[in-house]
Amino acid sequence: MKAFVHQCKSSFDLVVIDSPPIGPVIDPVVVSHIVDKVVYVIRWGATAREAIVQSLQRLPKDRKVAGVVFNLVDESQAQKYGKNAYSYYYGVRDCNK
Repeated sequence: MKAFVHQCKSSFDLVVIDSPPIGPVIDPVVVSHIVDKVVYVIRWGATAREAIVQSLQRLPKDRKVAGVVFNLVDESQAQKYGKNAYSYYYGVRDCNK
C-alpha cells in the first residue's frame, strides 16, 4: 500500500483515499500512517462526541488531521449554519455603529 500511494503521489497533484469508519475497523488507522493528511467525516446529529474523541485519539499524534466535514446535515435544525450564517464575516462592517 505504501508503494502504491507513493506511486500515485508521484503521478498526481492530489490523491484522495476513502476508508471505512475508524470506529469498527483498523483499516483507517493503518492508512493514516501512510497519508499526508486526514479529513475526518462526521455524520451530523448521529455521531456521539465521545465516539469522535475516541476515534481521533486512535490517529497518529503528529497533526495529521487537516479538518472535519459534517455530512447529512439537517439545515432546518442547524439554523446557525444557514445561507446567511457567514454574512457577518464576508460583508463590510461599519465600526462607527
